[in-house]
Parts: sequence; structure tokens; C-alpha cells
Amino acid sequence: MLKWIVYLILAVVLALTWQSYSKKVHEMDGIKHKISELQEMGDSDSDDLARKMQSKVDAKEGEQTFTGILIVFLGAGLLGVFFVLTVLPFFAHRLTHAIYDSAEMVEQDS
Repeated sequence: MLKWIVYLILAVVLALTWQSYSKKVHEMDGIKHKISELQEMGDSDSDDLARKMQSKVDAKEGEQTFTGILIVFLGAGLLGVFFVLTVLPFFAHRLTHAIYDSAEMVEQDS
């Protein structure tokens, strides 16, 4: 039961991190669209505002990179925990029975 709780917690954290990553992508797309609109205006005030917004985009790209790395580590952790706690013991059990089990049926004594 405990291992399923660990799986659930890791899956929820991974899903929340993925949601944060996609939110940052949408925010960056919106800011980049605004920057392109400001650059099309050609005004000096809009150019200054576009430069300030570009620094926000650069900061968001750093956050997005960190979140992407976190997603990779959480996903690898979830798969690793699943493999070690579920898959590996299952195969060890099957291999042990294949090697050491005689597969003889026990008969009743008369």
C-alpha cells in the first residue's frame, strides 16, 4: 500500500510540474507576441518597452529550462521507483520459481 502512495505522490508532483511548464510556455508566447506588436509600431517608447519585455522573456526561458530539467528528473525518479519496487521483485520472484521450484504436485498419503 505504501508503494502505491509513493507512486501517487510522485505522479501528482510530476503532473503539477508539467502544468507549470506549459503555463510558462503560454506566458512566453503571449509576451513574445506583444514584443512583436511593439516592434512593429517603431516608436521609441515602444522599443524601450519591448526591451524590458525581452528581459522578462529571458527570465522566463531560464525558469522554463529549470522546470524542464525538473520534469525529466521527476519522470526518471517515478520510473525508477516503479521499476525497483514493482517490476524487479516480480521478475526476481518468477526467476526464483523457475530455477528452484520442482513443480511437483503434493500427493496425499494413503
